[in-house]
Amino acid sequence: MHEAPMKQLLREIKIISSTSHVNIIKFYGAYISPSSSELKVMMEFGEGGSLESVGKRMRTIGARVGEKVAGRLAEGILQGLAYLHSQKTIHRDIKPPNVLLTREGIVKLCDFGVSGELINSNAGTFTGTSLYMAPERLSGDQYSICSDVWSTGITLLELVQNRFPFPTDLSQIELMMYITQNEPPELEDDDDATYSPEMKNFLKVALTRDPNARPNPSLMLSQPWIVSVMQQEVNMAAFLRQVWGWKKPSRKSGDTPPISRLGRILARLSCFHNLSHPNPDPDPDEIGESDVDSLSQYTALRPGRVQATANAQVQAPAIP
Repeated sequence: MHEAPMKQLLREIKIISSTSHVNIIKFYGAYISPSSSELKVMMEFGEGGSLESVGKRMRTIGARVGEKVAGRLAEGILQGLAYLHSQKTIHRDIKPPNVLLTREGIVKLCDFGVSGELINSNAGTFTGTSLYMAPERLSGDQYSICSDVWSTGITLLELVQNRFPFPTDLSQIELMMYITQNEPPELEDDDDATYSPEMKNFLKVALTRDPNARPNPSLMLSQPWIVSVMQQEVNMAAFLRQVWGWKKPSRKSGDTPPISRLGRILARLSCFHNLSHPNPDPDPDEIGESDVDSLSQYTALRPGRVQATANAQVQAPAIP
């Protein structure tokens, strides 16, 4: 049985108002609107969109998220989950729409309406989105924060492959049975992309069927792939500029960057709770030749795909 929306919202407010971590969405306050009597929640603005909207954009422009960016996203999600674990909290609904990005590309976990308190590191209620649930949750067994690691693996696998990793022609009940009875999906090379052994192993470990053998978020942060990414410079802000067609902000010596002022203003504005997942969608034709070349540093563009630009037709580069 689903909980009443108000109860979920109050739970979310309770959790986000008591947490403080760079990878958890910030809560600024809540109030009752005098005109509509609705509860308004003021939260940090994820201007970079959700992983769901980024994934849709990748498919629109014929691109795929590269390993460095995927690794930085994985690190941010795991850091947020590790913090929640330290607070004896489990998210229970990790999925692409619930992972937001700032304009600078910082990961922000949001939507804690179905989150719960861990008792002896375990939980036992059936709440969340079944498509991304770990097998132990779908089977009605007790589960731990490690179930969020499974959901993280499915989310990342969907993002880098540009498709949901399970059959899409099944009913929800059939899909639940499929997940619990079949081997977990794995990241495999295809005609469009190849992946490092470290990345493949990371996802294989995250999608370990046995919950007792699946590492918790803190242990996943010590995986070689994540450790390697953390040692590399990844310009997430540049990646998002290319994804959404944003212009690089100009700055003069001594000036405050315009986006910083805008960010401070937006952080203080009232944001409806259901407007926390922006989906900016500029025209793909607005991406110019230099943008396509730059985008290839962060994404794997499909070979042979012609990218339309304002001035010319640019052949998308093949994957190195």
